[in-house]
Amino acid sequence: MESSGTPLSPTARTTLRRNRTRAERDRSALLDAARICHLGVMVHGTSLVVPTAFAYDLDGPDREGTLYLHGSERDAALALIVDKVVAGRAALLRPNTRKELAATTVVAVALYEASVKTRTGGPVDDDEDVAAGGVWAGVLPVTEHIGSPVPAPDLDAAGVGQAPR
Repeated sequence: MESSGTPLSPTARTTLRRNRTRAERDRSALLDAARICHLGVMVHGTSLVVPTAFAYDLDGPDREGTLYLHGSERDAALALIVDKVVAGRAALLRPNTRKELAATTVVAVALYEASVKTRTGGPVDDDEDVAAGGVWAGVLPVTEHIGSPVPAPDLDAAGVGQAPR
């Protein structure tokens, strides 16, 4: 996806109140950098955060773009999600069947109202926490790594196309 140059524009509901200096404004850079996102929802009064595959379309039906979560506009959204995980893969696959589409849900979230925090550097501990000692503090790096493709055991060698990258 190409950068639209449209920054995030938080509303009163999504404006950061704590650690505002960590606010990230570049919509496309954030969306391009990740293969999964974490969707936070309230279920029966309890907050739940679920990691999920996603894609986005800045020209989507919603103001300032649409975020598609695997799990509205199914054919197009599923192709975007597949291509987000493995670029160009959707064009190599057969079309979805009616049964597959009936069993699949894609959630579409408007990108208009959003806020994001990013952070670099070490922990910022209170003096009394540092003085207490005895507890490890630091940074736990989280990285993404896509390994080499592993072909299915029943893959017909004569019909092998190029493996995804």
